[in-house]
Amino acid sequence: MMSSDSKAKYSIRNLSLLLLMSVSLLLFNSAAAPLPDIPPSQPENELFPLQQAGNSFSVEGHLVPRQYVSLSTSSSGQVVELYVQEGDWVETGDVLLRLGDQEQLLAELAAIELELMNARRFLDDLHLNAGLEL
Repeated sequence: MMSSDSKAKYSIRNLSLLLLMSVSLLLFNSAAAPLPDIPPSQPENELFPLQQAGNSFSVEGHLVPRQYVSLSTSSSGQVVELYVQEGDWVETGDVLLRLGDQEQLLAELAAIELELMNARRFLDDLHLNAGLEL
């Protein structure tokens, strides 16, 4: 014969197993139940054009960048070639455009090179004549 203490342990264990099986069965049945077909709801204020085809849909929108960057060049001129399009990824050092009016820029470069050559001559003369006393 079983003692009353072992009968109580046996009853608690059986009750626990029964409760665990009931909860498992309930969860299994709810997970396996098919979901009802709910028609897609239309928003009251339609901000985006919605196109539906079967079980899929597409939405058109406008992307706004997180950050804007201002670009400038050190010289003026007309843009004659643009190497990137809106939305392209660029990195530091990438050539984005080419300016026209190269003749004017080449003339400015020649004038600056002449000025540099004159400054070097003046510096050379200064070093030569620095030892002479007046």
